[in-house]
This record gives sequence, structure tokens and C-alpha cells, in this order.
Amino acid sequence: MPSLRRRAIIISALASLTIAGAVLYGVQTRASARRSAERTCHQAELAAHDQALRNSATEKSPGEYLLVFGDSYAAGQYQEDHQQTWPYVTGSRLGVLVDVYGRPGAGFVSRGCLGKPFTEDPPLTGSGPVVVQGGLNDERSNPTEVEAAARLVLASWPAHDVFLVGPPIVPARGPGEARKIDSALRSAAQAVGAHYVSALDWIPTNEFLPDGLHLTARGHMIFGQRVAAAVSNIREQEGPTVLNPRPRSLPPNR
Repeated sequence: MPSLRRRAIIISALASLTIAGAVLYGVQTRASARRSAERTCHQAELAAHDQALRNSATEKSPGEYLLVFGDSYAAGQYQEDHQQTWPYVTGSRLGVLVDVYGRPGAGFVSRGCLGKPFTEDPPLTGSGPVVVQGGLNDERSNPTEVEAAARLVLASWPAHDVFLVGPPIVPARGPGEARKIDSALRSAAQAVGAHYVSALDWIPTNEFLPDGLHLTARGHMIFGQRVAAAVSNIREQEGPTVLNPRPRSLPPNR
């Protein structure tokens, strides 16, 4: 009998050690993933910050500039040649120069790597049309909150022709999330007189990186070409327009 009791104690102790080890492994795995994400985020923010510095330091040539404000897509995250990312493809197609301001991880509600959503300090430069691109990082947010925040962001350029480009459907997530945000952003654009451009079905599944979220170099080419075509078609049909003036305060949720 004592032998059986000792055996039970040993088995119980081994089970406790196994459970403790599994918990510790899980904690370490999550911590490692968090550190990796923080490094990636930091690198992306540095790249976006460097791009913003180049924008501000570059002596502007006369002519119309396209202002692009968006998330990691606009920042060209994971791309070696930023001149081949979608904002520059769009500018080339439209025959205009571009000012690019990208905030990786951020969105209309999502705070991103530096804790700053699009509603905080949007770039107010630019002499031509404005393209705001985003929504992918807001897909797990309340669509009503996303719509209200998007209306606030879009109202930042009352004297400009403003285009809002929504998120594509990405392999890493279900299409339902993207469709909800697409609908919310469309409503926001209509509320302030901006042009909405849906990008839900633009990118083939094989033109995403292995993370299922970010675009390949060809994905950027496709995205940029589609943005340019949408801007060109809308301006041909409707002519340049400006936003309905809105106060810089959050509109009430509907």
C-alpha cells in the first residue's frame, strides 16, 4: 500500500511538472511572438518615418501632387523598392508626383505600432487629390466606430478631391470582416462627399505574401493600377469635387 501511495504521489508530481512546463512554453511562445511583432512593427514605423522625412525634405517641383495616406500598404511594408509600391504606381499612371504617408498597423480606429490611428494628425499637405487607403487593420473593430472615425479623417481635406480606398479580401481572414468594413467606409465617404473605391476583389490570392495580409510586388502593381483607373474614371465622369465642409469633431454614431 505505501508503494502505491508513493507511486500516486510521483505520478501527480510528474503531471504537475508537465502542466507547468506546457504553461511556461505557452507563455514563452506568446512572448516570443509579441517581441517578433514589435520588432516588425518598429521596423515598419521607421521605414514610414524615413519616408515622411524624405517627403518633407524634398524640394517640391511645381505641379499637382497626389497625397496618399494609409497603412502598411501605403508604407510599402516588406517591399525592397518603394518606388514600385502602389502609391508610386498610381502616381505614375496618373502622371502626377506623390506624397506618401504610411502608418503600418494603423487604421481609422486601430492605433497601430505607435498608438496613433488615422484620426490623429493626418497629413494636411498636398496640392492635388487625396487618396486615403485603409480599413484592413480595423476589421475586428466595431463598424459603426470605424465609419464615424473615417468621416472625421476624410473631413481633414475640405478643399481637396478626396478618394477613400477600402481593404481587399485577404487570405488570412474571412471575407465577411472585409465586407462589413467596406460597407462602413462607403457610408462614411458618402456622408462627407468623398469618392469611395471598393478594393474587395482586386488582389488574387497568390499575390499576397505568406502572412496572408501583405501584398507581393505584383500585388502592389495591381493595387496601384486599380487605384489609378478608379481615380481617372471618377474624375472623367464627375470632374474634380471638394468635400462638404465638416467640423473637426466626431460625428454622432448612427
